[in-house]
Amino acid sequence: MYHLMSHLDLDDGVLYPMGGFTTLIDAMHRVATSAGVEIRTGADVVSIDTEARAPGRSPIDRRMATVRGVTYRADGTTTSIGADIVVSAADLHHTETTLLPADLQTYPEKYWDKRVPGPSALLLYLGVRGGLPQLEHHTLLFTTDWRDNFGRIFGKETSVPSPASLYVCRPSATDGSVAPDGHENVFVLVPIPADVTIGRGGVARGGDARVEELADTVIGQIAEWAGIPDLAERIVVRRSYGPPGLRRRPQRVARHLPRAGAHPEAERVLPRLEPQRQGGEPILRGKLDRPRDRDPHVPHQRGAHRQAAAG
Repeated sequence: MYHLMSHLDLDDGVLYPMGGFTTLIDAMHRVATSAGVEIRTGADVVSIDTEARAPGRSPIDRRMATVRGVTYRADGTTTSIGADIVVSAADLHHTETTLLPADLQTYPEKYWDKRVPGPSALLLYLGVRGGLPQLEHHTLLFTTDWRDNFGRIFGKETSVPSPASLYVCRPSATDGSVAPDGHENVFVLVPIPADVTIGRGGVARGGDARVEELADTVIGQIAEWAGIPDLAERIVVRRSYGPPGLRRRPQRVARHLPRAGAHPEAERVLPRLEPQRQGGEPILRGKLDRPRDRDPHVPHQRGAHRQAAAG
């Protein structure tokens, strides 16, 4: 998978939506509502509603239930909506263990308890005063010992790599609307172990001490490797996220963020669970994960990357 991603990013290029990824959400909203779709936001789905049914006449039709709709909660009120087909775009773990009854689960909780956690991440959202021509729209910084770097994340004894391979996105290099005049918008993703004891992030150094210490280290690493000695002093907006902050979304696999399955050296692709149809026609969409938190930082054009190796 990562070979395919690199080929697409570096050779073919991927379009960047001017205005950021939310412009795609806005476009989908316009198309859907123009077709008569009613979109309800701020609602937590609490169950996919089904009813028991007899097996079909065909020997391959072993469905035990038929979908009848969904129940959701909003503003303290619980509401049920009837539906012939339900499409769940949440994580498979959440859909099956939370929204479906136990007898309709393809992968019960005990299955997930045995899964190897994938990596989590340290995320930094930075607003920087002045220009950053040293950074491309996408900058990938790799350590020279790749095996050791990711061995610390996936090994039996995990630890935060230092220095770490990391990804830096400067969307303001392409899109001036994502930062005020005279400033840059910077996003940083650092793969780290899925260890919630690392702590939560926060705004303006308001996170747990360990997370803010790691953030300082990463900022210093970028400053040194990219040749921006005054980077830390020019940061005017700073927000960090550690593993506990990423797991707050109940619809995501909390123990497997931001990926839903491990991909150690022996596995060249992510382990996949094929999309399932359970309970008649609820369609579980999108294997294990939803679009990832870093999707706003899609590669925008060929040659828009910079790669470096150090450390």
